[in-house]
Amino acid sequence: MTTHAWFPIPVYSSKATGKEYEKIQEELSRTYETTDFQQNPNWTDDTHDLSLGDSGKIFGDCLLKQKKCNNFISFIDKCISEYMNDLGIEKEYKNYEILESWMTRTMKGKYAHLHDHMLCDLSGVYYYKTNGKDGNIMFPNYLRQFGSNFILGRAAHSMSSFPLEQGFIGIWPSMLMHNTQPNLTDNDRVSVSFNIKFTNYGGWQPPNRPTWSS
Repeated sequence: MTTHAWFPIPVYSSKATGKEYEKIQEELSRTYETTDFQQNPNWTDDTHDLSLGDSGKIFGDCLLKQKKCNNFISFIDKCISEYMNDLGIEKEYKNYEILESWMTRTMKGKYAHLHDHMLCDLSGVYYYKTNGKDGNIMFPNYLRQFGSNFILGRAAHSMSSFPLEQGFIGIWPSMLMHNTQPNLTDNDRVSVSFNIKFTNYGGWQPPNRPTWSS
């Protein structure tokens, strides 16, 4: 007899390498140099800065499309295809929209508060610039919401994380709560985040004013 872990949450990870990595980094370098950043005025002073899209707003733009980061968009598509193939539903993955994408700049002493992207289906992060020690993204165990149960309460205190590596991409179901540890180095960590919605559900239309955040 043994004890089984049922109902795992499918989380995807990969890494851009070689020429693909070089092309993506070149696009993102151009994007970073031509993009303004601003801290959300509704957050505390020690939270990170977010890119401003063509609308001049913190949220709601797809920076990757506006800046024509086509190599990176193709990389995301390849990753989504692999993710959906692993789940056995590869025929459905083409019907999605990158609703929102943005850059996050995390300077020394800054961090991301605990949040989710509940309005979407998938969310992801790509590390454009990191020294590997400037603040990991952290995912508290999803079972913590069942902490009143004697067994689950004792199994729900763990945390999961992605490695901090340039070129690394992580994709997860958007309802997962996550935050980042404070950046305690003199390096500015720069990441790219995105939200995806699958559109093959009859009558679905993109919302006019997205309210999710990172």
